[in-house]
Amino acid sequence: MEKIAKNELPAGVPMSQWALAWCLKNDAVTSVIPGCKSVEQVEHNAAAADLVGRV
Repeated sequence: MEKIAKNELPAGVPMSQWALAWCLKNDAVTSVIPGCKSVEQVEHNAAAADLVGRV
């Protein structure tokens, strides 16, 4: 995980958001069920779709 954070993660992007974007882009993943406890987490999860092209 540290290697991904150092080499792949864009500055200012949370690891959880990056991982969700990776799942959305990966054809081998057929379903993603993200958890959330707050409106902020819902917003971060939704923003992962904007990162799909950068993964």
